[in-house]
Amino acid sequence: MGKEYWLSYSGYKTYRDCPKRYRLSRVERKDPPTPESKHFAVIGWTVQRVYEDFYNQELWRLRGKVSDALLELAPKYFYQYLDENHVDFNDITCKLEPMEMLAQIEEIIPKVLTGIKREKLLGPYARSEIILRAQLQSSYYLYGIVDFLIRQSTNEVLLIDGKASKHREKYVDEEQVDFYSLAFRLVHNRRPDKVGYFYYRFADDEEQAFDWHVPDAESEEKIRQNLVAAFTNIQKKRFGATPSPSTCKWCPYETVCTERQQQIMAAREKKRWNRAERGEETLPPLSKSSEGSVMIGFGGKLEDTK
Repeated sequence: MGKEYWLSYSGYKTYRDCPKRYRLSRVERKDPPTPESKHFAVIGWTVQRVYEDFYNQELWRLRGKVSDALLELAPKYFYQYLDENHVDFNDITCKLEPMEMLAQIEEIIPKVLTGIKREKLLGPYARSEIILRAQLQSSYYLYGIVDFLIRQSTNEVLLIDGKASKHREKYVDEEQVDFYSLAFRLVHNRRPDKVGYFYYRFADDEEQAFDWHVPDAESEEKIRQNLVAAFTNIQKKRFGATPSPSTCKWCPYETVCTERQQQIMAAREKKRWNRAERGEETLPPLSKSSEGSVMIGFGGKLEDTK
């Protein structure tokens, strides 16, 4: 039996965005130079964990007491996440203090319940954190965890991914639910009737709470081809860097990535020349030190990683 290759959605997205980051994080499993703060995931994870209990422990049976029961769970799961993950509230991108985060979680939880009631997201089968394992082809396998899987009384199957961003759909990747839809079809030999995103912060707004679409053969074939291409490249160890400002700003390996640092230096040098051509004051030019390290602007130093 040959080697099996597995991809989750997050693994696929990592490879799609930058094969080198995939190699560092998932093949070599190298620690980044500084631990990556998980503050961006606290709110979404906590709300999702509360509603995992709502569905899987059938807390909805509490009826009039369900809202209070859910709110009681919020601090428990909030502190559990902080205990189990590295969360740096002093990170420059973290805008909230711990108690401010918890307050936002407690504000979101009743909104989500409102959205569930309005959309009637219960039925003969209603569960959270559903694991899908599927064979795509030969030695290629998919792994996914679906936030919510609902089979309504009409027998309509809904596959839902929850999002907690205050920017609503800004950071949503449309391929995510296509990935889950394909995995579901491979396991159950049928597509979900609808797949969609549930925007937790907007759950009490009927117009903004959800984005739905109906899976079809075209979208499924597109994601299938993209996945096969990713698997093939991973199998052939194609892990070249694809640096870009929009992707690299989220990467914990940015400061030790030669390709990204070269891109930054080239951009800075171009900006320096543009300023010089306009007769404006410029930063010091990039130069090589006697040891071969690169000197950047005001004496900053990047070690040569070659």
